[in-house]
Amino acid sequence: MSRPFIITGVGRSGSMWAAETLQACHINCGHQAIFRHEHTLGKRLHWGRYHGDSSFEAVPMLKDRPPRELIVTITREPLAVLRSWRKRGLFTDRIRTWEQWALFSRVLDRHFPEVLEHANPLAAAAQYYVSWLKEAIEHSAVVLKLEGLTAKGLCAAVDRPLMYCEQADAVPTNTNTNLTGADRGPNSYEDIPASVRDMLREYSAELGYE
Repeated sequence: MSRPFIITGVGRSGSMWAAETLQACHINCGHQAIFRHEHTLGKRLHWGRYHGDSSFEAVPMLKDRPPRELIVTITREPLAVLRSWRKRGLFTDRIRTWEQWALFSRVLDRHFPEVLEHANPLAAAAQYYVSWLKEAIEHSAVVLKLEGLTAKGLCAAVDRPLMYCEQADAVPTNTNTNLTGADRGPNSYEDIPASVRDMLREYSAELGYE
């Protein structure tokens, strides 16, 4: 029997697309159905009927997962991730960001306090990208780039290649855009605060983004 799986990464990196694509292949994958911030903070986990869960919120819990669970990380180019977060109104204003995502700030305070040390919200976003993704990759058996990822490749990554079906290719890649705010950037590494610019650029290169 195939192992239960967790698909993760940083937010805005295709987790909903991954869940809906696998569901189209009759693989019961939830989207933040099992791994949520409240579970990081102590609520008990229940797999229930799910084969897997696609959730960026799983990252702080990965180090405690049993070996039988397959962990897959999906990466996305960092400037695109930061633009997507900020278009949703996050990491644009320090106070409103944490008020809107109260549980997220508690998780960061407990597991990634270095993110909250940055007074500049864009610097905090860059630090979050690096710290969160490094933790995800450390515990992952498979690392994939969202750019160019196909339904067939995703099924293979979660060890269900025989369940791939062509209708999964029709799942729209923008299934979870829902972005109505202004484009606040960043549009180049020069827009990133100097305190974290080199860190983000170097980590981007490590991931294969030039």
